[in-house]
Amino acid sequence: MAQRQLSIRSDRARDLAERLAAETGFDQRVVVEKALELYAQQIAAQALPVDPHDAEWRRIRAMVQRAADAAPAGLTSDHRRMYDEHGLPR
Repeated sequence: MAQRQLSIRSDRARDLAERLAAETGFDQRVVVEKALELYAQQIAAQALPVDPHDAEWRRIRAMVQRAADAAPAGLTSDHRRMYDEHGLPR
């Protein structure tokens, strides 16, 4: 398979690749490949596909809606009143 070239004109990208190559001992190509692989994994982990027609998804969504409807007015997740100025429980 013929190799294709990627050209990115960015001083910051070049500086980061140089620094990481020096710190890791890998060449810049490997550093960039590893960084892109890691980024792709992070994006994939965040992008959970949801089919709105899926019965399980609708069941979970209905449970969340029932819980939200049952919550008392003014309910908050602010728990500062439970801790002193040093972050310790009162």
